Amino acid sequence: MTTTQRSFLWTLLLALLLGFAFQGTRGIWDADEGRYVNVALQMLDSGDWSLPRRHPDTLHLTKPPLTYWAIAASASLFGTDEQALRLPNTLAFVLTVMLCFGIGRRLVPERPWLPALIYATLPLPFLAANWITTDTLLTAFEATALFCCVEAVFGGYRPAASRRWMLAMWAAFGLAFLTKGPPALLPLLGLLVWRVGKRRRLQAPRLFTIAGVLLFLLIGGSWYAWALFKVPGLFDYYLGHEIADRLISEDMERFPEWWGPIYVYGLSFLLGSIPWLYASGLRRDGWLRRRPQLVAWRDRLRRMPPSRQLIWLWFLLPLLVFCIARSRLPLYVLPLFVPMALLIAVALRDHHFGRMARAAIGLWCLLLLAMKLATGFYEHRKDGRQLAAEILPVIGDWPAELVFIDDYPRYSLAPYCTCRVEKVSLDPLAQPRPVTGGTFDDDFANEMAEHDGTRLFVMDASRARYFEKIATTHGHRVLKLGGYRQRVIYRLDSDPDS
Repeated sequence: MTTTQRSFLWTLLLALLLGFAFQGTRGIWDADEGRYVNVALQMLDSGDWSLPRRHPDTLHLTKPPLTYWAIAASASLFGTDEQALRLPNTLAFVLTVMLCFGIGRRLVPERPWLPALIYATLPLPFLAANWITTDTLLTAFEATALFCCVEAVFGGYRPAASRRWMLAMWAAFGLAFLTKGPPALLPLLGLLVWRVGKRRRLQAPRLFTIAGVLLFLLIGGSWYAWALFKVPGLFDYYLGHEIADRLISEDMERFPEWWGPIYVYGLSFLLGSIPWLYASGLRRDGWLRRRPQLVAWRDRLRRMPPSRQLIWLWFLLPLLVFCIARSRLPLYVLPLFVPMALLIAVALRDHHFGRMARAAIGLWCLLLLAMKLATGFYEHRKDGRQLAAEILPVIGDWPAELVFIDDYPRYSLAPYCTCRVEKVSLDPLAQPRPVTGGTFDDDFANEMAEHDGTRLFVMDASRARYFEKIATTHGHRVLKLGGYRQRVIYRLDSDPDS
């Protein structure tokens, strides 16, 4: 076995350990995890995997369906425990680590394991893999696209093989687009700028080809075309809410202020890249040991090897767009930790990893695992597993539907309560309803006109008296079952005297 093969095997074992260890220790948390799991389980219950729904009567089209499909597929094969529900994230994390190894063979051939080791032990990617969102899967597909691009350009293949690698890159972008939509294509900005700058000096396959674009449209665009055909008004919703509002509107209240990029992304990179970013900065001539130099940056960029220029542009141009956009969250930049790990590995390529350094890396891995294990013992108020344990003794048995009245719906209950979760307004809702259902799934009058099996109603204690009045007005006898955490649970029976 060669040195590269041994390092590949050890890297794979480390990725599997970090990815799979303690993935099921923590319950499903609201809001993001609960929402994604609930939509995926709705697919399993209904058998309809075509349009994501948060409730049988309410579409949920804020994200394309690939993440929901992955969770639903895992749940159908392995059950609805936390380990199974997080399995797509786990596999995506392991895949991303190994793709960093593959890219490292071209950028750091003497130490191909170093980019993979750095990415696997960065806190943000490691912890994000334990959190069910689209971002870890998106990172895996964008890393696949980068790997295919590097192989096509720097792999030394014949032209026909290079073109196949470029086709594979477009297929990966198609999967990324089916995971999170337009933000998945931001790395193409860096790739396009790099390709234009190297058009005459570097022999590389064409970026945009008819076959590549058609493959992308087939994989990434087919579902969108079908959904736009099936759901009237969906195009305006995507263009207005999912694109324009995220770019220019403050309505989403996700740090739209001028300091938002510094606070959200600055902290994400500074804390999420411990200890490697600082290790690269503290080395001799590292970025922490020299005065920042913004002048002549263009000359320094031109003197870089083409492969490193590609990684820098893949990193910087998407980051610029994220900073300009008015909707900002830490996990938006998770895919950028792949080029960041590669750049740190290039900076540390000549660093000597002695016995003390290897021991420190081992201790850091143990610390990361301890952090993940500790979350399972943390009593989080949004933990669906803990919440289900509190509610079940109050109600005795799970109903067919758990209806939250003018309150946040606890979708994290979905894998534990085996019932539908719905959010209903006591007051009549305006018509027509929004494309994705809006804030509420229904109003109380319409809800009570349906026959969906047994239902229990959950609300804040401050709304209880108003609920009793409305329910009595509609001819129902109100039975209070109990409460939890300033919430009250009711059952309604038909009033024979009404």
